[in-house]
Amino acid sequence: MRQLILFLILISSLSSFAQDCDCTSNFEWAKETFEKNDAGYAFVLEKKGRPAYDQHNATFTEKISNITGSPECTQAIYEWLTFFRSGHLSIRSIAQGNNEGDASASDEQIIDQFKDWEKVEVDVSAYKKYLAAKKEPDFEGVWLSGAYEIGIKKVGDGYLGFIIKADGVYWTESQIKLRIKNDNSATYYMQDHSGRNFTDVHLLGANYLKMGFITLE
Repeated sequence: MRQLILFLILISSLSSFAQDCDCTSNFEWAKETFEKNDAGYAFVLEKKGRPAYDQHNATFTEKISNITGSPECTQAIYEWLTFFRSGHLSIRSIAQGNNEGDASASDEQIIDQFKDWEKVEVDVSAYKKYLAAKKEPDFEGVWLSGAYEIGIKKVGDGYLGFIIKADGVYWTESQIKLRIKNDNSATYYMQDHSGRNFTDVHLLGANYLKMGFITLE
């Protein structure tokens, strides 16, 4: 436990870099630190297998190579960590002069900060039945991104992505996580709810949805 606490304190400092942070080097540092210090690393690796871990690392190495901003980097490394314990690890920004909030804020304060975030109410069970009956793939579906389970539903001319499962602190059920417009541009809201705009959203086969450095599966 002491090693894990130390690791979380260290990794939270990743977000204190400037907007043009070197995300690749930060990721490599985080990866090496976790592998050497986390007590559960070997157990998870044995359970899930080395090939799965190697593929996970390859996916995130490619994703992170295109990231230049600190918030995006922090989010990506958090998503990488969920391979080990989804929902039991967190990274909070300690950067000064940004809008990511106070690193000393409690979970209750963070929940209160975002409690009025826009929501869309969806009967998830009925929606999954609707999806199972669809024959042609499109953006609609239930997608995964790290610890997030996100439903995407066509609303009007575009699509809304809403939280099905998340950390329960920064994001809670039914909150809108992303928007896709009818021109295939999108806004994706990061852990701190800041929006990242992308000019192209597209499917990779039937199992992956990509927008900028964000990949849902």
